[in-house]
Amino acid sequence: MSGETYILPNFTGPTLAVSIDETICIGCNACANICRTQTIMPNAEPGKPPVLAYPDECWYCACCVE
Repeated sequence: MSGETYILPNFTGPTLAVSIDETICIGCNACANICRTQTIMPNAEPGKPPVLAYPDECWYCACCVE
């Protein structure tokens, strides 16, 4: 890992869910596996970015960013 960020928290405050940068996401689904509210769900297609299934349910905890 080169220390790159694949998911970015909302820096303006907890008003929007996280966003996934599809240009650098490798589709490993680590963020979906750690999401406490199941906001981020694994994509059915291997290697594709995960799906933000329930963005309004995001707790803004940023555990997916780690």
